[in-house]
Amino acid sequence: MWAAGTYRLTHALKLRARDSGGNGYDVDYDGPRRARTRRSAGGRRITGWTLFDRARGIYRARAPGLDTRQLYVDGRREVRAQSKLDPSGFTKTDTGYTTTNSAMADWRNQSDIEVLSNWRWKSFRCPVASIVGDQITMAEPCWHNANVFYGVASMGLPTRIENAYELLNKPHEWYLDQRTGWIYYKPAPGENLAHEDVEAAANERAGERARNPGAIR
Repeated sequence: MWAAGTYRLTHALKLRARDSGGNGYDVDYDGPRRARTRRSAGGRRITGWTLFDRARGIYRARAPGLDTRQLYVDGRREVRAQSKLDPSGFTKTDTGYTTTNSAMADWRNQSDIEVLSNWRWKSFRCPVASIVGDQITMAEPCWHNANVFYGVASMGLPTRIENAYELLNKPHEWYLDQRTGWIYYKPAPGENLAHEDVEAAANERAGERARNPGAIR
């Protein structure tokens, strides 16, 4: 029997054979009647939101040590700050891309930026190492692993650019600055973060987070 409340798991919940029913009996994991019981498998609640950019309507909160692609507000999964679909002006090179968007060289925390590239059933993801002028150098060994195969089976042009503060421009989008430990969020009109339940996926086993390897998800 689970008592009322929220149970936050720091590790994946493991159930073994001995935790199952037998001899015609079932095991039911539940809370007391009329009591709200919730298990958060690796969720980390984010609180203490303050207004950061009044003109753009962006708030931020402390989130030191957080490394995630998932943020939920009142149970609704939000999207990271991202570019439009299939952004133009990119050309693939041996080390990454060139871009006609000269402003990208001035984007903050470039190693937090990720490039998503979809092809048929494959979804490639690689972080950026640096942006100098029009040259985008992708992080290794991710870039190598994403291009082991030649042609269309390798990582292609960007489907989206994700997790850049400069792309945080739509309600319900968010951005994580891992270097300084701040998370940013742009609420919709009427949304009050003091009363919202904001949860980030923080357990690698509960929501797998492959920052480096292979890029294919």
